[in-house]
Amino acid sequence: MTASPPPSVALIVLAAGRSSRMQGRHKLLEEINGLPMVRHSAATALASGLGPVTVVTGFQADAVCTALHGLPLTVIHAPDYSDGLSASLRAGLRACPPDCAGAMILLADMPEVTAETLRALYDGWRQGPPPAIAVTARNGQRGNPVLWDRAYFEDLCAVTGDTGGREVLQRHRAHVRMVESTGSAIFTDIDTPEDLAALRARCARQEKL
Repeated sequence: MTASPPPSVALIVLAAGRSSRMQGRHKLLEEINGLPMVRHSAATALASGLGPVTVVTGFQADAVCTALHGLPLTVIHAPDYSDGLSASLRAGLRACPPDCAGAMILLADMPEVTAETLRALYDGWRQGPPPAIAVTARNGQRGNPVLWDRAYFEDLCAVTGDTGGREVLQRHRAHVRMVESTGSAIFTDIDTPEDLAALRARCARQEKL
């Protein structure tokens, strides 16, 4: 008897934000080890091998597209990105292939998250009773990314403002499966010039090891 193939998931990288705390700089275009931050995040999603990757753009979309040139992924634009995180989440979910069983939502400003973390999240999601929501966590504290079963797409698309899926997560908390991760990457987003400087310092230390 032939085993069923593992369920397919889409990976959605949210890269539409305005970088409003970066003092005029677009954080996703800032280079980390010689590559734009958004390219690091997209390459990690691709390296996981879990499914098709879509990057959602908004602010300075043309420049973000240029930073992703040559990568085997889909780029879509959220014209209403200024409405908040929910707008880019909605655009990404609506672009999911019809046969995908779920969607992993990644934030493009968290470039230290690894492909191994993404694969562990996927494994945790598969182990949960459906329809599961798998959340990366450390010592019980929730982080990012999150993997949503397709059953929640409609609820997620109904969200407004800049809250993302937090309200949906709370409403369906009985279906949440926490997937433990090591390190602080699942909590570390880059919002300010100070955050960026600290990230570059960590990368420099790692290169010396």
